[in-house]
Amino acid sequence: MALATRVVIIGAGWGGLAAAKTYLQINPNIQLTIIDAAQTLGGVWSLERIHPGLIADSPSGLFDFSDLPMNEKDWQEIPASKVFEYLSQYADRFSLLEHMRLGVRVLKCAKKGEEWLVSLDTNEVIVCDKLVVATGLASDAYMPDIPRSGFTGPVIHSREISPYFAQFTKGGDGGMRSVTVYGGCKSAIDAVIMCLEAGKEVDWVIRQVGEGNGPGLMVELRKWWGHHPAIFTGRWKNVWMPSIWNTEGWWWRFLHSGTNCLGTWLNKRVWRKIAETTIKLEPYKTGSENVKKLMPESESALFSSSCLSILHGNETFTKSLHEGKNLRVHRATITSMSADKVELPNGTTLRNVDGAIFATGWTYKTDVFEPLIPGLPMPFSSETPSEQEYWANLHKDAEKEVLARLPILAESPMSTTYQRPLLRTPFRLYRYILPTSPAHLKARDLIFIGLLNNTQTAIYDEVSALWGVSFLEGLRDVPPKVEMDRHIALVNAWCERRYLGAATPAAVGEVQDVVDTMMKDLGLEVKRKKGWFSEWFVPYRASDYKGMVDDYLKGVARH
Repeated sequence: MALATRVVIIGAGWGGLAAAKTYLQINPNIQLTIIDAAQTLGGVWSLERIHPGLIADSPSGLFDFSDLPMNEKDWQEIPASKVFEYLSQYADRFSLLEHMRLGVRVLKCAKKGEEWLVSLDTNEVIVCDKLVVATGLASDAYMPDIPRSGFTGPVIHSREISPYFAQFTKGGDGGMRSVTVYGGCKSAIDAVIMCLEAGKEVDWVIRQVGEGNGPGLMVELRKWWGHHPAIFTGRWKNVWMPSIWNTEGWWWRFLHSGTNCLGTWLNKRVWRKIAETTIKLEPYKTGSENVKKLMPESESALFSSSCLSILHGNETFTKSLHEGKNLRVHRATITSMSADKVELPNGTTLRNVDGAIFATGWTYKTDVFEPLIPGLPMPFSSETPSEQEYWANLHKDAEKEVLARLPILAESPMSTTYQRPLLRTPFRLYRYILPTSPAHLKARDLIFIGLLNNTQTAIYDEVSALWGVSFLEGLRDVPPKVEMDRHIALVNAWCERRYLGAATPAAVGEVQDVVDTMMKDLGLEVKRKKGWFSEWFVPYRASDYKGMVDDYLKGVARH
């Protein structure tokens, strides 16, 4: 009798739960272990990461899995606590809790023969045949190397707000009066809002244009005719996206190929109009001194180095931004911190600072793998000269192909304003899931889930899980390595221009095209709604993908 396949999944957030449920559905006989360093499941929505006032940017109706509705009223905002409750219910519903090891950190993953050895901080070593890494992009905090010896207050990353929440929001005697927030993305805005609502004074420091992410385009879409922005997520919007995942068909030829003058003009005009319309709304239209420092970095909404920042109608933030009393915006880089002072390079000194929150992004740790896994970010010095030449040639060809297919991307500020030095190689995973090293392709022993910055987390993670698990189980094949590497280079070259040198993979507006591509790979129906109107104008939800694993298994059985 054959031994059960031993599977380890690292991460118990959206991606890890989707991978676990999918794997058990495809092969119920596996010996499954789910490992997460947090004491509770949920990933970024675990109890250790959430705090009062935190709201999910995706509304109910778009933030649940296909086989378990959240049962909240559609298009309502969801408090972070509700997301945690939902993910806990999902794990309980599909008997995933019994497979979990929570509060345990993975120290090392090493291949020995045909097995993985997963070393834990409990001095245990778990042996497995298949390894699924679902830690996502927001697990390991990046803290800039800023001298802060002698700084008297707490300096934390935004991922640590939950355990420090009481300290940063305490009022009265002994409470903080002034907080510095460093960073320009959505997590920085969340930190600013938290402090303002607690009655603190905030100095918000964002690096200059081209030096880092931000500021994100701030939108109050919830106030547009009283509707949540989710109603605008139908497939119709895809035709305006310069997507490398969809360069065929009439709409691409008309709007994106550069062969139709009217279509090219119309496409550019639409993206500029979006930017123009947005800055005529709050918080931009008042035009205060603070707001002038937060204007979008490109005249076209097409190009952005960070995601949209949805404000959820927070009046305290908007009022404070315009008054400029309790909230002051600085466009600079923090050079040092000491005592109760924060130094900026323009000679400005922020004084009487009681604490600081760094919303400075994430790093993806690869040192747990021994040896390093080709396809994950690593120092350029780790590559051999032949590997560097191989990828340099692929990237050069990919650049030409991207501009040939999507000429509008030649206007990307990436080629002028954004010239940040690359410290590591980019992600090089096929479909953002599969390393293409011959050893792992042959062994079918390793996949990654959740490595794409996108706006449809649940749908993307479910489809990615099915794509990855079906490969691990030998149910389908993938293209030759050279073909996959060419596509990886193509997607990376596109992402650099579309998202201004994004350090992590992104397909914020194009995620539906990515999902469609994986569904085609799996031989499953791409257009899943009934009728052309619903297909084009009704938002895609996870429930539209209900039953896809069963459909896939039926297709495998037929062939």
